[in-house]
Amino acid sequence: MNRYDKRLTAQYGLESSKTVQENVIRHFIDLIPNIPYYNVVSYREIILINAQIIAIIRAMKDEGKSTEDTLRIQAELFKEDWGKVPKFMGRIFVSKFGGYFLRRLAAKVTAEGWNTEYKKGIQNDDFIVSIVTHNCGLVEYLKSEGMTIYFKNKKTDVFELVKRIILKKLLIVWLPVIL
Repeated sequence: MNRYDKRLTAQYGLESSKTVQENVIRHFIDLIPNIPYYNVVSYREIILINAQIIAIIRAMKDEGKSTEDTLRIQAELFKEDWGKVPKFMGRIFVSKFGGYFLRRLAAKVTAEGWNTEYKKGIQNDDFIVSIVTHNCGLVEYLKSEGMTIYFKNKKTDVFELVKRIILKKLLIVWLPVIL
């Protein structure tokens, strides 16, 4: 919550920031028994990041703030994280070397129940490499916590924002694991 403190205080004042931070801890403790465990480090981190975001969303709602308010702050933080990844890492990520590790990662998470495949883009594709998850443990976890706001909804663009955030975070999380 230290990363949120400055932004919360600037936007909502010191007292509101303190209240949100106290409530986040309470909400996160309530979430702990239901957080699924995966034996793949990067997927554990993805689940934990989303559990933290759920706790923050709930604490912000306690203070009368919207999910979008929370996700705006989270997007700013992820942009900071994204800026810390050296550009050459992206080239490694899509290289044959990176592909070897991504294929291994896909096989490992498939064994954990996240039916995942590694795809290399072909000439007319709009991607170079892709990790496609057909049975996503994160989606199931979000459903179990009533966080369907994350899912595509014609009335909101929250899904697209979260999807971009998560994809960027995946790259940040996977690169140290891959390398």
